[in-house]
Amino acid sequence: MLDFLGVNYRRWSVVCGVDPNEWHGSAGEPTDDYSYGKTDGSIGFDYQSGMYGFERDYVYSVLRWMAIKVGDRKLELETDELDEGNETHTFPEPTPYYKYDCDGHFTPILVVTEEQEVALPKDHRHWAVDEWGVRIGATSVEHKIGSCLGAFGKHSASILAESKILGPIPREDGEARDSWMALHQAIYLKYLQPEVDENITSIRQEIQRLDQLWASEV
Repeated sequence: MLDFLGVNYRRWSVVCGVDPNEWHGSAGEPTDDYSYGKTDGSIGFDYQSGMYGFERDYVYSVLRWMAIKVGDRKLELETDELDEGNETHTFPEPTPYYKYDCDGHFTPILVVTEEQEVALPKDHRHWAVDEWGVRIGATSVEHKIGSCLGAFGKHSASILAESKILGPIPREDGEARDSWMALHQAIYLKYLQPEVDENITSIRQEIQRLDQLWASEV
């Protein structure tokens, strides 16, 4: 896989045709000699802490695709649960995963369809990806919005004005909080959907290109 990527992987600046100097940070090439959490037989990316936007989505999508194709798989994975400490999840079949930095916890990769994502337990949905490792489902929307930093600048006044009408987010989890979040995301997507669609399409098409090349070699 590393030899294959050395020939066929393209940096995000090449994929999207944008000068990498237009944003903070940029990812290096896939390597087995990266800075954090190295283990034998693992491949990863080094990138500057300032990297954001859809380059980050792209790098992590490629990482998940690699894990799906050649990665180790486990039935049980200890994950990092937000605000709830650590939890061990047992899956019905061996599941690919990746790790972030030197963190000892795993991020499962659940390859599902849009229909299957809806049926996942609520705390599993943020691991849902399509067969190319690209995030899908409701929980991916907020992540995609966060990648639109450039477009947010152009629309920030309109977005903030409409968001202010919603009032503060309800403190307690429940239907009221879920409804507020849905309305909040709808406001952002009203302005940012074109950029989201364009970049996610570029990411998926690039990984599909890699996938086809990989299939022809193996």
